Amino acid sequence: MKSNTKHIAILGILIAAATAVHYIEGLLPSLILGVPIKLGLANIFTLYTLIKFSRRDALILTVLKSILGSFLSGAISGMLYSLTGGMLAFLAMSMLLELYIKKRISAIGMSVCGSFFFNLGQLVVGSFLNGPAMLLYFPLMSILSIPTGFFVGLITTLMLTKLPDIRKE
Repeated sequence: MKSNTKHIAILGILIAAATAVHYIEGLLPSLILGVPIKLGLANIFTLYTLIKFSRRDALILTVLKSILGSFLSGAISGMLYSLTGGMLAFLAMSMLLELYIKKRISAIGMSVCGSFFFNLGQLVVGSFLNGPAMLLYFPLMSILSIPTGFFVGLITTLMLTKLPDIRKE
């Protein structure tokens, strides 16, 4: 019972941190003027949770971060973008988890892949809501998913190596 309570508490802290970062990053301007792209810093917590805990926990974090972050910001319409991008990124990184465990891909590689699929999901939603012209962003956002995914993966790697294993304490 104590172990389950601790697990829920840790997951709650990770969800709160991801939601806070999601909200704060939403207040910041886009990385490139006129291009709707951010670093995706909240995905650090998704990837960390996926690697350290489970797919189920990472899925819960992804969904709740998107919903809570959208409610906090008042951008309820943004929830569709966040949920779609988040779910595609989660699925992509989740499929790569076994390769990570076998040391055939790094957290950085998983993150770059997740970043690409997050951007793809957002562009698909944008094209349905705003018209197919949104797909013109695809080449640029695909290229930008490499440095943003690299940065998120690098921070996640540092967390994985520097933080104590809170599952065992």
